[in-house]
Amino acid sequence: RPADRPEQRQGAPGTKLFHANSCHPGDVAHIYAFHHGGRWEPQFNLGWFAPPSMPSCMRIGIGFNLAAGGRDPDRDDGQERVLRYFERFQRSVARSWRTELVRWMASNGGFIQSGAQPASTSLQPEQAVEWIVGCRHPAETGWIFVGRWLFMERSDDAMILRDRSALARVVDDTFRTLYPLWLAAYTDAN
Repeated sequence: RPADRPEQRQGAPGTKLFHANSCHPGDVAHIYAFHHGGRWEPQFNLGWFAPPSMPSCMRIGIGFNLAAGGRDPDRDDGQERVLRYFERFQRSVARSWRTELVRWMASNGGFIQSGAQPASTSLQPEQAVEWIVGCRHPAETGWIFVGRWLFMERSDDAMILRDRSALARVVDDTFRTLYPLWLAAYTDAN
């Protein structure tokens, strides 16, 4: 498959971030789309939620599906691979992205999500980044996400969610900002 070539996963010119059929049903009142890199890699992820699972909201950012379960091929090797990617991500945040990620989260409605829990809105950005860096059992957590959240209950967010061009700009800005961090998960040599 062409999408499996490393130069395409790492954002080579002419590649599409989201391909047809990349949108999937999650739990009740949740749908999501992830880039073509796939299940066992860091994912640029979009997620839409509605009650009862969470308040009406959308997430935009980087996710790691670290759970072993599911029907995906290569479950054993795949889980080991995504755990290595997440460790690289943690090292990159700890070494060179900690301050920038905290600053970005504080000014852009950035939160983390772990497991099946909603966005961790009670954590300050510094606490959220420390949680990411200090997470020692990511496989037990299953899902770890960092990114921007837009909530319908917030008037500014609701205006963005109702305006397709504004939403497209927010998604583009979020992915553009987080791209170097996403890429570091692939290329961190240490």
